[in-house]
Amino acid sequence: MTAIADEPRWMQARAITESGGWRRGRVVGSDAQKLAVALPDAVVQEIEAAIVEPAGWTLLVPEDGDRLARALEQRGWSVEPAALFTLPDGAHVPDDHGAGVVPEEERAGTCAHVDAGLREELVAARGPLCAIAVDGVAAAFAHAPWRTDKYFELAADTLPQFRQLGLATHAAALLIRIERQDGRAAVMGALDVSLAAQRLARRLGMVPTIRMHVAWPPD
Repeated sequence: MTAIADEPRWMQARAITESGGWRRGRVVGSDAQKLAVALPDAVVQEIEAAIVEPAGWTLLVPEDGDRLARALEQRGWSVEPAALFTLPDGAHVPDDHGAGVVPEEERAGTCAHVDAGLREELVAARGPLCAIAVDGVAAAFAHAPWRTDKYFELAADTLPQFRQLGLATHAAALLIRIERQDGRAAVMGALDVSLAAQRLARRLGMVPTIRMHVAWPPD
C-alpha cells in the first residue's frame, strides 16, 4: 500500500492514518472525528462504501476535485469549493498580543462559557490550546486538530460576542510560533463562502496554494 506523502494537500489524510484511522481502498477516515479524505482516483461508490454510517461526516477532496464534486452532487451530496492556505517559509507572523497557552488542567474552566460542541473540541485538543482573553474571559482560541512531522492544521475560533476584533489572529499567531519550534508549518482550509476564514489566513501571512472541495453526505 502506497504511503501518503507528508505534504500540505494530504496532511489530514496522513495524520489520520498515523493516528489509527482506517484506510479502505482510496479513502481514509477517522471515526472519532467523522472526517474522511478522498485519495487520488477515488470514486463516489468507493467513498460511500467506506463511510459506513455517513450522518455527520465531512469529506475532503484535495485532488481532481471537479470530477468527483460533480459525481458527489449527482448522488445528493452537498459540495463546496475551498482553498488550502499555506504559510511561506520565513513569512512574518503577526504579534500574539498577550495570547497564552491554556494548561490542560485548566481547559474545562477556561472554556466553561463556550457552547458545548466547541467546548468539547477545545478541551480535548491534542497539543497546545492557545487563547486570548478580553476582560478576563477567553474570547478566541487556536489549536491543531491534525499534525504530521512537517505540518499542522490550524483551527481558530472566536466566540460570537468578540468577533471583528482580530482576536483569532493573535491566538493563531502564538500557535504558529509554537509549532514552528517543532519544525511544523501551518496549513489551513477555508471554504470559498467563508470570507472570515480567508481574512484570518491572509492576516497571518498565509496564501492560497491548492484548490479543493469539501463535501457532506445527504441526510
